[in-house]
Amino acid sequence: MQASTIAVNGNNEKKYGVDTSLHPDTNYGKSKLYADELIQASGCNFTILRYGGIFGLNGPDHLGINSAINNSVEGTVPSLIGTGDAIRNYIYVKDAAQALVKCFEEEITGIHYLGGEEKTIKSMLNDICDVFILGRKPEHIEGEEAVDQIIEKSDYFNITPFRIALEQLV
Repeated sequence: MQASTIAVNGNNEKKYGVDTSLHPDTNYGKSKLYADELIQASGCNFTILRYGGIFGLNGPDHLGINSAINNSVEGTVPSLIGTGDAIRNYIYVKDAAQALVKCFEEEITGIHYLGGEEKTIKSMLNDICDVFILGRKPEHIEGEEAVDQIIEKSDYFNITPFRIALEQLV
């Protein structure tokens, strides 16, 4: 079983799934793809779960949504760069872990992409404010617009909607 990443597909895709070409553009993506390929070449029964962004309380800050959550818990209003109209579908850390357990228990094999609920960045930041800093809205900052990055959803797994996941963190 391998917890992999959409970085195996590169960072310039708008949609990520089993039909997306493999062209990692970072050392991290290259190393994950190499591991995925070694597992497949071994001839064993395998499960590879490819995640995009995984969010939760105290999650790593390299994913901006985790920074927004972590800072909002401390009372700092998150910043919205640009319009925030780009769509993402991050997955809640507990759902990511439960998917691994489900694959083990139910002997689910193959390559699966795991995306969560599709929401705009602006909508996610508004939800974060509503849950952690009631009555406040994200601070708007002019800047470069993000692009959509949507990860295919697998019917095998239960994914918690973004707002509900946030409420579980309180």
